[in-house]
Amino acid sequence: MSAEADLKIRLDAIRNVEANSQASIDATIARNILHEDLGYFTNVRTAYTVRAATFSRTR
Repeated sequence: MSAEADLKIRLDAIRNVEANSQASIDATIARNILHEDLGYFTNVRTAYTVRAATFSRTR
């Protein structure tokens, strides 16, 4: 399942059950973004890069 399809299903459920609770909608969107970044969905993963200067400061 794609991240977009999962988000649509979850938001539809929130709207039908919780009457558009903004806190629930925000939490669902945030969780969906996190899960997409972690590779839980069939979408292509987002690639992140760190410059050498930034990397050396973290050590």
